[in-house]
Amino acid sequence: QLGSSCAFNKMVVSGVGGAMEKGRVAFEKEPDLDIAETALASNLKLLEAILEQDPENLQMRLFLAEGYALYSLAFVEDRFEELEYTDVESAEYQKKRAILFYNRSRDYASDDLLKKMNLKSVAMIREAELRAYLEKTKKEDVRALFWFAFSWGAAINLQRDQVMQLASLTYIEMIMERVKQLDDRYYFG
Repeated sequence: QLGSSCAFNKMVVSGVGGAMEKGRVAFEKEPDLDIAETALASNLKLLEAILEQDPENLQMRLFLAEGYALYSLAFVEDRFEELEYTDVESAEYQKKRAILFYNRSRDYASDDLLKKMNLKSVAMIREAELRAYLEKTKKEDVRALFWFAFSWGAAINLQRDQVMQLASLTYIEMIMERVKQLDDRYYFG
């Protein structure tokens, strides 16, 4: 009984993933930014709840990676920039939120990459191992690679005053170069 319940849950999660893939266009076409922000935030939490049913579902993890990155870029980081020179305390709060969401995005996107590299965390990545891994990647890896590097880079961009963060830029550049080699049109090229 338990096995069939688990299989059913995975089937439902897979179906939601297919619907999200087709429904992405509705988000991209939404002209009202308030509706887009509310819908995206709500859907991110819904997707996380669904992911609990199938935690290894790469498609769902990549929807979350993309969603958190875009939410942070379009709404949270934008709010930070609006407040940066007028309300330092509120700006700092928004900056911390943006970094949190970019890191959450990066972590969702990194899951597959870290498993394939046999690593437990992003902090364990080393240049030689990353280069070897990237040489083996294929076009179907582009989405995960892109959102991993995009989110990691965006978080670092908000922490330019932290030298240790800047050291990771070499890795991000390597990953984005590989994305470009594999599919130079991905996410608007």
